[in-house]
Amino acid sequence: MNLIGRQPSLLSRVEPFLFDRFLEPDWSSNRMLSRLSDGPIAPRVDILEKDDAYLIDADLPGMTKDDIDVSMDGTVLTIKAELEKESKEDAGKVIHHERYNQQYLRSLDLGLQASVDGISAEFNNGVLTVTVPKIQEEPEKTIKIDVN
Repeated sequence: MNLIGRQPSLLSRVEPFLFDRFLEPDWSSNRMLSRLSDGPIAPRVDILEKDDAYLIDADLPGMTKDDIDVSMDGTVLTIKAELEKESKEDAGKVIHHERYNQQYLRSLDLGLQASVDGISAEFNNGVLTVTVPKIQEEPEKTIKIDVN
């Protein structure tokens, strides 16, 4: 099994709230909105290989099962999720804005043993669990070859 490398997010280098900048008169909520252009975040995953299946747990905090799309293309399992922030139509001035639309995307190459038949997914308390059955290989037969 080969894992497809995570794309580092630009968010890892940004402190979400810098108090000294908050006090500056030119503070703008647009600074936080620039996070949207960083692209989707790769969710953290745990992968467990059993004799008959791969078990993949992915952290998707704040999502519901309707926000999640799981697909298998050949040997590549793809997990996508998107949460759109509620739009508030208030007449007040935004002083600070950190909440934004959240997108997750992660692809995992599970290798040739992964079977597309019988894949299941369950979502509970922010954790997606995907079970991907493995192709059952027939044991090699030992045969006797007569020598002439």
